[in-house]
Amino acid sequence: NLFSLRNDFRQSEDACLHAIALHGAGRRTEALRVLEASAQRGGQRDVLLALASLRSAGGDDGGAAAALKALAAVDPDDPALARLRGQR
Repeated sequence: NLFSLRNDFRQSEDACLHAIALHGAGRRTEALRVLEASAQRGGQRDVLLALASLRSAGGDDGGAAAALKALAAVDPDDPALARLRGQR
């Protein structure tokens, strides 16, 4: 239903904003936890992309690949997949 979709989007958006704020404050581990929790609840595209980016930036290529794999399962044609894979 539309309400559920809107609520899922809002939760994902909130998780991304919270993670960005934490990361900006030098609290990378906490930012990752926020994104991981959101991804476990069925994270949307932005959550999975943010998770892949933060993991990759921290040298966790396996974690970044797992986030990209989750995104590919949701949308294999997402243009961000090719772009992020090319950065690694």
